[in-house]
Amino acid sequence: MAESPEEHSGHIPCEVDQLDSSRLDKLESEHFRRKIKSKSGEREVIQKKTFSKWINAHLLTISNSTKQRLVTDLFQDLQDGHILVTLLELLSLKQLRRERGNLRVHHLGNVHTALETLKENKVKLVNISNDDIVNGNPKLTLGLIWSIILHWESKAVLCDSGTDVQEQHLENTVLNWCKNITQGYAKVDVKNFTSSWRDGLAFNAVIHGYRCDLFDFDKLLEKEPIDRLEQAFTLAQDYYSVHPLLDAEDVNVDNPDKRSILTYVTALYKALRNETPVERDAQPVYCSQLNVNLRQENQLQNNRFSLTLSLDGSMGSMSDIDVDTYQSHMENVLAWLLDAEDHLNQEEPISDSVEKVKEQFHTHETFMMELTSHQNSVGNALQEGNRLILENRVAEGEEAEIREQMTLLNSRWEALRVAAMDRQALLHEVLMELQRKQLDDLNSWLNKMEASIASEAEVGASLEDVKIQIEHHKILQTELETEQKKVNSLSHMVVVVDESSSENATVELEEQLTTLGERWAQVCEWTTARFATLQGLLQDWNGFEREKKMFGDWLTDKEAVLTEMTLVGVETKDDILARAKTLKILEQDLEIQHKEFDRLNSAAQSLANSLTKISTDHTSLESVQSTLDEYSQRWDNLVQQMEEQSREVARSLSEQSIEVTTSEESSSSPVLKRPNEDSALKNQFDVELDSLVTWMQDTEQTITTSGEPTPDNPALDDQIQMFATLDSSLKERTHRVKTVSELGQKLIDLTQKGGDSPGPIKESLEQFKEQWEVVSGKLENRKQKLHQASVHKQFLDELRRLTEVLHGVEAWVGEQKPPSRDVQELEAMLDQCRAKQKEFDIHTTRYQNLNSLAREVMSLESTLSRSTQRDLKSIRQGWEETRQNLEDREIELSGALDNAPLLHFQEGLQALMGWLEKVGQVLKSQEFFVTELEQLENQLDEFKKLQTDIKAQQENYTHISQIGKDLAVKMPAKSESIQKDVEKLHRTWTNVTRAAEENEEKVRTAVKELTAWQEELSSLKTWMTQVDHFLNVEEAAIGEQQLLLVQLEQCENLEHDIKTLQTNMDNLVETGEQLIKESTPAFAKYLEGELGDIRANWDDIKVLAKKQESAVHDAQMKTNRYRAGCKELTEYLEETEKDFKERPGLATEEDVQGWLSRLKNALSELEAKKPALDGIQESANVITAKSSPTLKEKVVKEVDTGNTRWLALKKDFGEKDKELKDHMETWKSLQGLIQEEVTWMEGFEKQLSNPSTSLDAEELSEEIDVLESTSQKHTVDSKNKIKKQADILLAAKVLTERVDQETKTYYERVDNIITKAKARQETLEQNVQLLQSLEKDMLALQNWISVTERSLNNRLSNRISAADLPDEYEHLKVDIASREVDYKNIKERANVLMGQTDSSATQRMHQQVQLLRTNLDEVQLKFRKFQKPSDFDPKMVHVQDILKNVEDGIDVLDIKNSEPEVIQTQLDACMGFYKTLSEVKPEVEYVIKTGRTIVEKRQTEDPAGLTERLNHLKQLYNVLGKRVTEGKAECDKALRLSRKIRKEVNGFRGLCDGVKTGIAERTRDGSVPLSLDQDMDWCKNMEGEGRRKLSSIDDAKKMVDQLIKYSKDGCLEPMRADVDSWKTKIDDAMASVAARKDVIKTRHFISIAFSHPAATYLQQLILWDCQ
Repeated sequence: MAESPEEHSGHIPCEVDQLDSSRLDKLESEHFRRKIKSKSGEREVIQKKTFSKWINAHLLTISNSTKQRLVTDLFQDLQDGHILVTLLELLSLKQLRRERGNLRVHHLGNVHTALETLKENKVKLVNISNDDIVNGNPKLTLGLIWSIILHWESKAVLCDSGTDVQEQHLENTVLNWCKNITQGYAKVDVKNFTSSWRDGLAFNAVIHGYRCDLFDFDKLLEKEPIDRLEQAFTLAQDYYSVHPLLDAEDVNVDNPDKRSILTYVTALYKALRNETPVERDAQPVYCSQLNVNLRQENQLQNNRFSLTLSLDGSMGSMSDIDVDTYQSHMENVLAWLLDAEDHLNQEEPISDSVEKVKEQFHTHETFMMELTSHQNSVGNALQEGNRLILENRVAEGEEAEIREQMTLLNSRWEALRVAAMDRQALLHEVLMELQRKQLDDLNSWLNKMEASIASEAEVGASLEDVKIQIEHHKILQTELETEQKKVNSLSHMVVVVDESSSENATVELEEQLTTLGERWAQVCEWTTARFATLQGLLQDWNGFEREKKMFGDWLTDKEAVLTEMTLVGVETKDDILARAKTLKILEQDLEIQHKEFDRLNSAAQSLANSLTKISTDHTSLESVQSTLDEYSQRWDNLVQQMEEQSREVARSLSEQSIEVTTSEESSSSPVLKRPNEDSALKNQFDVELDSLVTWMQDTEQTITTSGEPTPDNPALDDQIQMFATLDSSLKERTHRVKTVSELGQKLIDLTQKGGDSPGPIKESLEQFKEQWEVVSGKLENRKQKLHQASVHKQFLDELRRLTEVLHGVEAWVGEQKPPSRDVQELEAMLDQCRAKQKEFDIHTTRYQNLNSLAREVMSLESTLSRSTQRDLKSIRQGWEETRQNLEDREIELSGALDNAPLLHFQEGLQALMGWLEKVGQVLKSQEFFVTELEQLENQLDEFKKLQTDIKAQQENYTHISQIGKDLAVKMPAKSESIQKDVEKLHRTWTNVTRAAEENEEKVRTAVKELTAWQEELSSLKTWMTQVDHFLNVEEAAIGEQQLLLVQLEQCENLEHDIKTLQTNMDNLVETGEQLIKESTPAFAKYLEGELGDIRANWDDIKVLAKKQESAVHDAQMKTNRYRAGCKELTEYLEETEKDFKERPGLATEEDVQGWLSRLKNALSELEAKKPALDGIQESANVITAKSSPTLKEKVVKEVDTGNTRWLALKKDFGEKDKELKDHMETWKSLQGLIQEEVTWMEGFEKQLSNPSTSLDAEELSEEIDVLESTSQKHTVDSKNKIKKQADILLAAKVLTERVDQETKTYYERVDNIITKAKARQETLEQNVQLLQSLEKDMLALQNWISVTERSLNNRLSNRISAADLPDEYEHLKVDIASREVDYKNIKERANVLMGQTDSSATQRMHQQVQLLRTNLDEVQLKFRKFQKPSDFDPKMVHVQDILKNVEDGIDVLDIKNSEPEVIQTQLDACMGFYKTLSEVKPEVEYVIKTGRTIVEKRQTEDPAGLTERLNHLKQLYNVLGKRVTEGKAECDKALRLSRKIRKEVNGFRGLCDGVKTGIAERTRDGSVPLSLDQDMDWCKNMEGEGRRKLSSIDDAKKMVDQLIKYSKDGCLEPMRADVDSWKTKIDDAMASVAARKDVIKTRHFISIAFSHPAATYLQQLILWDCQ
């Protein structure tokens, strides 16, 4: 049973409060995790797209990139490692090894190669393995690709700077580059790689910084963020080949992905860093630089509006047009044409104002574009009319009307076009003339200004001259501002270039505008610089004049005072003292004014510097120098007069002093009058008082003259600044006020001691204090009013700005169009509305600030409460109304967007129903008649086109029906109406399609019957024509046996045809009569004529056929006699050919020689038949002499044929002789070929007996392929060659037995080889199957291991043990045992395969089996951990960490310092340890108890080690508990002792300091005490206190000794010496008190002696001696 850690300590209480998480905390935590997961998922999607595009951009650089597989799904496409290896080959410029095959082990090998390559390139990877990539882990896959991007992009960017490849360095480099490029662009502030790029302006600013000619950045501000982003990405790709790695919708979000944007901006940096940025100059003060945009508009020529009769217009297919449709289209076109004419006629006359003409030009340009867009409609209308007329689809009266309409339309269109072109040309002419006039006026004005600038005089030499020049310059500025409007107009100049313009027209105009722009900029720069110079000089002049006036007034005042002193003498002592006082004040004032004189010199020097820079006239400098010389002379004279007056006063004072002394000496009064010692103090007091009074008067005057502050005062800020300066001056003079009060009080005391009345001084001091309070109050009051006015001004300014915002939003709402019917346009309008709402919501903070300002205004000034509330109410009402208007607009657009599908459904339904009704009307209006076949086929084509149109409309019908069904579900309120419309559409569609099919079938049947009838008629006519030729033209071919036979056969066939065709003839007549009944009158008449003709021809043919048959039989009898003479020769030739047609088999070489001898004899017999052939020739000559030319030719041909056959037979015998000799050569070749193959088969058999050298499925497959190809080459190809030669001999029946014997032996050997090769192939294939099965089982086991390992990791990470899931534990236990069996089976099969294979090829198989063993062992290890309680290890680690922290900090309890504060800190730390141990005690008990159970149940691999750790934990806890308890007691005692010791030491220190301070205070005015009794009492008290402190020294030593016992290593030993030192200090203090006591006693005796009258002289003597 486990022991409690409290058994040995007994100090720590067991009660520990435990806090359980509430359900609310869990819900909030879960919500936060879901939110973070959602944000993380969004970032993963964006990064996945960006990184995929980055990889593809590199893969596309491969030369055969068409064969390279690109990334479509990043997580799946990288699993096999091929793309990853290819990417690293491109980046590292190295060829890497690849694993061939599609098994998981091959994929792991490829990814392992990639990871090793990254390690070689020092790419930092954290916790990324090949299993993670092969398993498609999204987070780690993205991390891997980001590491690759970061490394190689940083390497490319930072290669020149030598910076380490780190993300921060890359980010800082690219960010600084972006800031430099985008500096100065409106609304662009690049601070980061997230929100700074969201609106697209930063991307465009970067591109514009290098190519400002690509687009106008100011116009870009009007676009939506999505459009800006798309533009930037497109320009970067088109001009700098930067792949669009980002999608606009991924950037235009609240928090764009930093890594994706950094990747793309880095690509921009790499593409642009070698380019030169465009330098953008700052704009002048009064104008913008003259940038003129020339708009080149091609002059609209006549051919621009020429009618192209296109069939692709908006009026549909021409084949579907009828008169009604044409009339409808024509009416629409004419209606539009009338409106266009009215619009053109109502256009205003051309103005003489440039801006107005520009507006008219652009308005008319829009009208011209509208004409262009409608020209196809006009052309289609004319085309429809022509089509109707050409195809005879209109009646005669309608044709004339259509022609008239077409003529009218064409003429009016042409008139409209010409009028529009004329107005366009006139507008162009007037506009160009006005703009040229503007250019001329600007040129004249610039000439005038340049001349004025050239003749402008130098800056004035005096203050008045400068003021005049400034007023003149203000007039010039006004002219410049007026001319600025004209320049702005030229900045948007419109130039129309037509065919009559010269090629350099635009270039010349641009050069002219550029020249004017440069001149304009120079004038503006000169104006700005001139005004700055004049203002600076005016400021210098005003400063000098102000200082000059102040210093001159002071000099004049003091000169008058000194002049008065010179004229008025002094007679009495009071006059002398008054004059001395005045001189003293003047002297002090002189010191103060010396600084003012220095300021005058500084102002003069600044003025002189300015004049020197801008003027060559030194008159002003001489004037300034003269003024300074004059003031210097007056200053010296003033000083000299003051010195003379001072000497005069000193002399007068000396005389008065002598007279007084004489008088006093002659008197008998024993009292000596002291000199006036307070004169210096009085002078200082008067000077300070006068200075402060003067400042207060000036300040009070400033407050009075400045006027009450109001919020509409433009100088309010200046007043605030001025009174802030006064307040600062007030604070600075506060100490001087205190000084004056102290001086006055001292002066009052001295005056009282001197016997004079201090009344005037008191009165002056009190008046000064009252005036100071008044001025301070006024200044504070004015500060409050200024604050009120400032707040009120802020409120009014904010109110004005918010009012402008509201007016702007209201104007936007008022300008909005009604909701469109187009969904895309509705969505765009809704997006704009929501964007405006967001823009409006941005001002909410300002609105709230306005409310705060209003409350502050009303709290500061109640009189403004009503007006402020009224303004606030007005702005609140406007704010709410505007917000409501925006919300109403959003609701309106949302509703319109919701109703858009219904409107589209109704429009589509209406259009389709209209089309069906038109088609139905056409079908009903048509009647069916049989007519010419071409017309019937045309009708059939029309119906086929109609069916095609129906099929084309089928998609619309299906789409509309489906929309109707969906709307019926989505809109229950309108479901019934929509369902009715859909049903009606269905019925109409069915009826129309059925009617079209029926009509088409009628026409198709008629076409078929008419075609068959006409074909039959044509066939009969053709037959009759041929028969007519045979009966009337051809004669019997006498002498021509074959032709006679043909003619006889023709006669027989003719007789048979007449009998056979009689039925066809009857059917033809019957069908023709039926067609006549269904045909039109004209076509029926045609059919009747055809039938009459065919009947007459039929009867004639039957009569002539019988006559022709009799003539042919007679000619045949005469021809047979001729043929008998040729028969004998022909039979001989045939018999001879037959004898030698087939040669018998030649089994031996002797048989071959016998056949050659027979051929020789046959040739001799053939030569003997030559006389018989000559006799046949003579008979033929007799026949040809009596025959016709045709027969003669035929007989000659037959004789020639006989001769030819005789010669051919003779030739054949010769060739057969040669052929037999060739066969003998073939036999010799066959024997050699068989011998070569026998040699090869012997080597191949040895190869088949060798074992396999591989256990790889692909390599075995390759071995099978090699085996197949080798056997194919030698057993098939060579066999075919041998067979071919053997077949030749066998076919020729030459040496058949020998050939059979040789080939049979060869074939048997070949079959044996093939059998062995197949056996080897089957063995290899079995090994492949076994290997694949083994790899499959290994993969299955590995997958089970991975799944089980993840499951166990999940359980272990979530602290779930087997006790929590007993069912799962039992299942895993069984499953693991089963997998052990699987592993043994795999190992046995692997051993079998490795036993059949060479040992060099078994290493990899052995490694794979060993890897499975390792992984399975890891699963079993984690399963054993799973059996342990889930919270045991974490709790044990937690408890050990806590105890380790306590153990590490326990040394803080050692007493090393005597200060109570330090000991108190140690005591607090001790209490913290005490609390920690108390709280952790239940966990310690649980860990020990649970650990003992784990050891008992053998649920750990190291029971002994766990037991040792548990014992150490229990021992450590008990030791720490004991140490903390003892430390607490020691700290308590030490703290009490330390506080007592400090109290005693503070008493010692207080005594010594009191003695020292008391003696110093009592000897401050000399050694003579003011009160002997008080001093004596003080000394006695100090002596008594000293004795008490000396007695407590021993107590302090004892307490120090006790405190030292608690310290460590005697570190507090110096405290004993400190206590001993205090005894010495107290003794010294007591000695000082005793010495003071002796002095007091001496003074006491002296005072007793002075109390007698006779001691007056002695008293005086002692007094002087003491002084």
